Amino acid sequence: MKSAILDTSAYSHIERGNPELLALLKSYNRLLLPLNTLAELKSGFRLGSKERQNLYTLRQFLARPEVGSVQADEGTLDYYVMLDVTARKKHRILSHNDLWIAACAEQSAYDLVTFDKDFAVFGTIFGKRLKILNTSS
Repeated sequence: MKSAILDTSAYSHIERGNPELLALLKSYNRLLLPLNTLAELKSGFRLGSKERQNLYTLRQFLARPEVGSVQADEGTLDYYVMLDVTARKKHRILSHNDLWIAACAEQSAYDLVTFDKDFAVFGTIFGKRLKILNTSS
């Protein structure tokens, strides 16, 4: 079973109907959103003018049988630290949420799907499991 972790940018592009992303997602049996992704989305919704509509759309997405959420646990901590240290040694500082999202993906050995080029710092760690898509699609 092929699974992917989605960050906030990936979910946003799903809702925009990005054709490259939608084609890629067809290759997965399971799509997972870390709680950090959900928190970022809900914060953005609260700040925007369409909170109700966006929450409804998110609930509909989460209700799909192939979609779920994932929560960091104590085991995720070691992955977080390893990724944070890797980024800092390369003089890159990622947000805490991005580090937790990447740590969840690394812990589970699932693909990480994103449009956020900041994750490229983990290219050697994730290898082909890191899917950074182009925003111009």
